[in-house]
Amino acid sequence: MAKHPQLRYLILAGLAGLSLTMAGQAQAFRVEQAQAPGASGVNPGRSFHSETGRYSVLMPLGAQAATTTTTVGSQSLTWTVSIARQGNSIYGVAYTDLPLELLAQGGEAVIESLRSSPFFEEFNWETLASRAQPVALGEISGLEFIHLEAGKASAARFYLANRRLYAVVAAAPDLHGVSQFVETFAIDDLWRPFVSEEGRFSVDLPMAPVFTPQQVSYQDKTLNWWQYVGYNLHSPDDRYGFAYADLPNALVVRNPDILLQEVATLVLTELNAPNLATAGTTISLGGMPGREYALTKPNGQSYVLRLYLGDRRLYGLLATSNSLNNLDRFLSSFQVQ
Repeated sequence: MAKHPQLRYLILAGLAGLSLTMAGQAQAFRVEQAQAPGASGVNPGRSFHSETGRYSVLMPLGAQAATTTTTVGSQSLTWTVSIARQGNSIYGVAYTDLPLELLAQGGEAVIESLRSSPFFEEFNWETLASRAQPVALGEISGLEFIHLEAGKASAARFYLANRRLYAVVAAAPDLHGVSQFVETFAIDDLWRPFVSEEGRFSVDLPMAPVFTPQQVSYQDKTLNWWQYVGYNLHSPDDRYGFAYADLPNALVVRNPDILLQEVATLVLTELNAPNLATAGTTISLGGMPGREYALTKPNGQSYVLRLYLGDRRLYGLLATSNSLNNLDRFLSSFQVQ
């Protein structure tokens, strides 16, 4: 796995600025309510859900959360730590949203950089640094560190879910309690609706898209093509593009199907598949006429282009993925308001 010294420095310094001993800093805390009624027992086994953190875990009741910001060079990392203590046992989850500059080097590189990062003082990270094991939470990859000694078991797991980095940590005399805590950690569904008020549509994505507007020429008319591109860190080759353009009044649309085919030819030419424009299928969405074009290239990458024509508004979706489920989830979620 490639090493990235600068990335390692950024994450190490960010995590070094945190300490789960922040529990003593009462003025910094806000309380997150556990989502289970009943007796106020302290043994792990009560469901705790963080709406803002978008995760759940079995944790003693009375968990508290501290928010702190660390500055690393020109980057600021804001961390939220939810923590519960029971005697000399500690259970906590921390998360931060990483800047895009760090993500550009890849999710595995970010997790790899945590091997030598001190997270809280109960751990002997010099001992742990050389023996991380890969773990997975569904499609989310991670690293696990464990350390056993007389009277204490310790475990830490790190997951990168799109831009959000999670650290799940526990240290207790009871090995079962430590295992139960880290094993019950779950991240909410990563896909979220993206709503465009201007475009009057919504579509599901695994992370926020990048806005890349451009102008295109069609029948000697200039169209403002309001375009977005989404990515998926768990499937690095995935692309989810969607756009819309309002047709000027001077552009006469006599045959919607011809317009859709001509626009498709422009897009498919960019994909080096212009001949595919003659092999589209007729589709519709809420009464809007549409066309769909699909192909799989020799390298296994699949493309699906969908175009719809509403009331003088042209919508386009272009999905690229090796996963049939990802293609369908993106394309099927598109709705016009």
